[in-house]
Amino acid sequence: MFIKINDEYAIESDVAAWAICKWTKDGTYGDYFKQILWYSTFEGAVQGLARRMIRMSDAQTLEDAIIDASIVRDTIRVALEPSYKIEEL
Repeated sequence: MFIKINDEYAIESDVAAWAICKWTKDGTYGDYFKQILWYSTFEGAVQGLARRMIRMSDAQTLEDAIIDASIVRDTIRVALEPSYKIEEL
């Protein structure tokens, strides 16, 4: 299974795990989504991606971080609609 979250991230599964994938530009292999983090559950992958996106934001203040967290939540919610509920921290 492959679920594109946005132009930078996706969540992919294989028979053993769920992986967070990041868009990579590679001169040898071309542009593709590369697996970077692995989780045993889909929920773990979604939560891990949300936390990563917030940590990697350019927020400089708590107010900026709250705004970025809201944007991340909405981005993931739209990508996983209609039936996935994101637990708010």
